[in-house]
Amino acid sequence: MNRPPPNGHFVRGLLVWGTFRKRATVAKGFVIRPPDLRGAGEGAAARTHEALVKYLQTIPLHVRLQWQWRCNSDYHKAVEAYEQATQECRNPKEREVREATGRYFRGLLKERKLRREHLVVFISQTMEAAPPLLSSRDGIKAYYRSILSQFESNYEQLGNELAAVLGNDVVIEPMSRRDNQLYTFLFLNPTADEWHADLGGLFDERRSILGNCLTSDIGTDRLGRMYFDGHYHAVLILRQPGSHTFEGMIHNLTKTDFLNYQITVNLEPLDTYKIIQEEETEQQNLQKQAGVDTVVSQTRLDTIRRKQATITKLGEGQTRLFRTTFVVRAWNADETKLAADVSALKAGILSMRNARCYDAHLEATALEVFYSTLPGNSFHPYTNRAFRLEDEHVANLIPFSASFTGDLEHAQALFLSSDRALAGFRFHVNGLV
Repeated sequence: MNRPPPNGHFVRGLLVWGTFRKRATVAKGFVIRPPDLRGAGEGAAARTHEALVKYLQTIPLHVRLQWQWRCNSDYHKAVEAYEQATQECRNPKEREVREATGRYFRGLLKERKLRREHLVVFISQTMEAAPPLLSSRDGIKAYYRSILSQFESNYEQLGNELAAVLGNDVVIEPMSRRDNQLYTFLFLNPTADEWHADLGGLFDERRSILGNCLTSDIGTDRLGRMYFDGHYHAVLILRQPGSHTFEGMIHNLTKTDFLNYQITVNLEPLDTYKIIQEEETEQQNLQKQAGVDTVVSQTRLDTIRRKQATITKLGEGQTRLFRTTFVVRAWNADETKLAADVSALKAGILSMRNARCYDAHLEATALEVFYSTLPGNSFHPYTNRAFRLEDEHVANLIPFSASFTGDLEHAQALFLSSDRALAGFRFHVNGLV
């Protein structure tokens, strides 16, 4: 029997999963707009990796992170602004060229041949239940108002810390209530950005998250694939990251030829002191076994040395361990096309130094993993597919990837980049725009 899906409410600029009576989870989302690092050189990639590792080492034990990456063809506002500027153009020749350019990119939009990457991080914490002394209704309301205000101040500080670590090249914007609503709606209805409708009027502040955002039941087919929003959804779970990781390896997954997939990375910082105790206990047991063996086991001696190296690194603060869950969700209205997309994603994962993934076909597994990827729901109890990983390797798995778009808001010319992103440019002549 599968457990019901988690639910919660949009409260102020926060997502609250669960109920206040049972230790709810409070999450705050931040939109991240990093530069496109593929052409920035090895130095820029190394600095970004170093900044991510530095940030991971500062995460408190009671905080969890959820990085979410997705892509779509959301350039409608940019093309509309370009077409509007074209109507004001007085030069006939220039207007003719701009109209042809607008028609060309409008056609690419209609065919969904443009790609635009989006990255969001949700920072989550748990909320303590109201103490029993506050028995009156007004007292409980005042308690939670105070707690939520404290969370808002705390998340503002955490957002400032994230911005300070990542540097001025990365734009970080906190998500508002409306941003949370739209993002969660698109998460549960990934094709909604093609509806060309104003989604803002869909939300009722009195209803729950799923009541506002889930438009159909979540079912499963004979292969364990989920079905909702008129599409089949497949779930791939990273089982092991490969022999070793390297900077930029995530681009094997983010720079593909299709749009219908999303990457989620849940991170739970582990207690270094407890891990050192566990490693020391295991090392002592192995040493006792080695002392009574009549035949020397080289494998056991190598294991003892590796554990000693791990204890040294953790004790000196050289590294930090995280319980990591890496999930890729793909969707398609056609089962055959979905199978082709899943095969392409598996090949992309395999190209990351022989990383291995698990294709979830059991209904319970697929649903539980999917629930754990709901925006901000990083305290979901299902962690059976998580693995332990050091911070320097975790940083290489974070989908820190972006599309180069230039200046789309004030674009005087539009171009198509190598990864099918729409880039806007302004012309500067002798220092004048």
